Amino acid sequence: MEWFDWLGGVSGFVVEHSAGRFSVRRETAGNGRGDGYWRAYRGRRRVYLGATRQVTANALEVAGRALGRAGGGVPPARERAVARPRLRLLLERSSRLPVTLVCAPAGFGKTTMLATWARVATGRVAWVSLDGDHSEPVVFFQGLARALGVAVPGPESSAALRRRVGALVEELTVRPATVVLDDYHVIESPDVHAAVEHLVERLPARAHVVIATRRPPPLPLARWRSRGWVADVDAGRLRFTQDESVAFLNETMGLQVAAGTADGLHAGVEGWPAGLQLAALALARGVPAERALSAAKGDLDAYLVSEVLERLPDAMRRFVLATCVLPSLYGPLCEALTGQGEATLRELVEHGLFVVPLDGEGRWFRYHQLFAAAVAEHAEPGSLAVMHRRAARWHEANGSPREAVEHTLAAGDVEEAACLLARLAEQGGELWLHEGRVGRWLAELPQAVIEKSVVLSLLSHWTAWLDSLWGKAPGHPVVELPPGEELPLVLRGVHSAFLAHQIFAEGAPDEAVEAASTALDLLPLEQAPLRGQCAIRLIDVLWHGTAPESTARAEREFARLNVPSHDAALRLDALAGLAMAHLSRGDLKRTIALCRKAAELADSQKVDAGEYLAFGPLLVTEALLEQGRMDGAAPECTGDPGIWFHRHRLTADICAARGDEQGAFQALDELDGYVAEIPFLEGAGFGAVVRRSAAARRAYVCLSFGYAAEAGRALEFAQKIGIAGGRVPVGLDFFERLVAARLALAEGKRAVADAVASEALRLNVLCAGVRIRLLLTAGLARGDAGAVAEALVLGAPGSFVRPFLELGAELSPLLGRAAGPERFLRRVRTACAGEPPVLTRREREVLVLLADGLSAPEAARRLGLATSTVRSHLERVHAKLGARTQAQAVARAVRLGLL
Repeated sequence: MEWFDWLGGVSGFVVEHSAGRFSVRRETAGNGRGDGYWRAYRGRRRVYLGATRQVTANALEVAGRALGRAGGGVPPARERAVARPRLRLLLERSSRLPVTLVCAPAGFGKTTMLATWARVATGRVAWVSLDGDHSEPVVFFQGLARALGVAVPGPESSAALRRRVGALVEELTVRPATVVLDDYHVIESPDVHAAVEHLVERLPARAHVVIATRRPPPLPLARWRSRGWVADVDAGRLRFTQDESVAFLNETMGLQVAAGTADGLHAGVEGWPAGLQLAALALARGVPAERALSAAKGDLDAYLVSEVLERLPDAMRRFVLATCVLPSLYGPLCEALTGQGEATLRELVEHGLFVVPLDGEGRWFRYHQLFAAAVAEHAEPGSLAVMHRRAARWHEANGSPREAVEHTLAAGDVEEAACLLARLAEQGGELWLHEGRVGRWLAELPQAVIEKSVVLSLLSHWTAWLDSLWGKAPGHPVVELPPGEELPLVLRGVHSAFLAHQIFAEGAPDEAVEAASTALDLLPLEQAPLRGQCAIRLIDVLWHGTAPESTARAEREFARLNVPSHDAALRLDALAGLAMAHLSRGDLKRTIALCRKAAELADSQKVDAGEYLAFGPLLVTEALLEQGRMDGAAPECTGDPGIWFHRHRLTADICAARGDEQGAFQALDELDGYVAEIPFLEGAGFGAVVRRSAAARRAYVCLSFGYAAEAGRALEFAQKIGIAGGRVPVGLDFFERLVAARLALAEGKRAVADAVASEALRLNVLCAGVRIRLLLTAGLARGDAGAVAEALVLGAPGSFVRPFLELGAELSPLLGRAAGPERFLRRVRTACAGEPPVLTRREREVLVLLADGLSAPEAARRLGLATSTVRSHLERVHAKLGARTQAQAVARAVRLGLL
């Protein structure tokens, strides 16, 4: 009680832990309610401890251990290890290539060899000891990032892994290192394999990757070998030589073995280090040499049990039998299972009994997998389940609920596992966002058990829907909440968030806004990551605009998330959302400022800029382009389809602004090709919205080059793309109406253009760029300087110049009569200045005939001129009108009143 009383009066303290000092701080929820909670920090890493009553000695020990394991580190080299200079030289030479593949069966000394080499390597070594959890892409990335000393971003989906690895390539460019992926054979995730391929394909010149595995990994090894990228270290190279076998038996194992006996054992095991170790252990127990050889060649499990396990001291044997269920061995955890803790674990390590270190501090270990499996086979029936239950209770009491679920399932207690999983789901939104093993847990639960729980039913449907989204499984409908069911607000909020995401994916972004708003009403402020995901659904990710009310709510939510108490990844998401909202409002200066602030935050926190800042350069480019200040190309980027969509679209817009017809249409073709390659963008859901947006953009670009007929066909094609949601999103509809109004204006149908633009302006859509263009279209259509004045007022705060430049000299008469913010008006008038060009009588005659559809030879015959003369007149017309094509020249002449 004195401890908790003391905690009640302090805001923080420092803990001296064996894994290193860390601080503990009290924090409060975003709404300021409650007594707050505690977190442990070391540098940029942190661990959630919970309420005051949960800050126990055990909790602090677990936190210190978690904060201390920054990617594992290089395992300690074995004492008196056999000197193997030939392998060291081989590794030094192979480091000149991108990849070293160390591929051999279990027991060939891969880890020992690499750890011995890494301890004396001249360059930086980033070591990742892989286990089954690393098949989950998020866990794999976190281990790799920590080993490289890069801050680990917040939770994300497995689909983000590839672009995250791209940021690690940047880290390796700045600080080259040898990345060691040990025990790679445990990786089963195609996403992780793809990420490793991505890493190797883009590896900087002075970086190097070592993959240690029992079997060839599913990577493009043949292609890499054909390029001369791979140095292979196989079992043949890892086998002990005769001299190494003698050194191992006599120096490492401390035996006095005659040369003849050593040679016989070496020949019998064919240099297999683990087999030789088995034989040496047998010899150390007094087993005759001939029997040791037989045992080493025989059944591995039988030998491990009869000649190793059964010959251990009773206390150690009981310890091994009880702890073989643990993926990782840690003193306090082992003590909970057996009553024996760190002392016995150290004795086991010193015994050299198939124990593999997991860190550089000698606190975390694991059994050799073959050894653990052999021991488990030998255990008494029912004893393993008892140990799993004890491990589950320890993990639950020490703040490791996920491990508790794992052990409870292994014990076969499905009802208890279901309760644990349901409680875990109720506690936090992060489980719903990225926890890849949830699907595996649910698969181990009987369907009848899942259906008993509304929480698990919802979680099951959510997981299945996410799989269907990426083509891994058939689609699933959203689970319905039973009427009157009393559920925590967080679960009702999760359900609404689920609805928002599914409705959005089905092609109804406007309806998704309502569900996302409901989710935000229900979710506690502490569920910041999930609230951030819901806030994204309130804005238009295609940048066409949304209702002002949803944009305003999104801004409030993002502002709440962008506070120092939240981690950098969440704040970067919030800054990107705020920048998109300000873009819709037309505050281009604020958009640029927010993107620069995000870049500064990412730099200061060493966060993966490749992922979290992917939208930033694109938003800045969009803003500069609208301000008439974009002189360069669209920024290079990597990332999800949304990022590439905007990159191709921006490239087309930049080229159109420069008059680069070929570049603009090439970018549009690349956009169409990219969209067609993304499975998620197939069908009539959100993919149809994306395809329709791309087609409408093509129509708008066609108009900028004077291709009215082509623009009409592109717009008609866009409007024929059906959307499963049943209604065109308001932002996209807003943009399509602009295209239709501009098309009517280009065709000389001024009344139609005015009617379409005026009707669109009455829509409740927040997108300043489109609204300014609609006002200018309406003003031109009816010769109304008042509409142009409205456009000036709307465009002045953000300095929107490009909408006026798109119409150029056509606007000059109206700009001369329009009132508006004086400084901005002067800038626009200057940008659009220029008297309409003067055409000669003959040039006008040629242009009229071409406008009637005649070709140059036909016009020449009609005028009685040589074809070359007509072409010369046409070249001068193009130059005067700033046109690149005949169609563009005609369109500009019509708009300028020259025809």
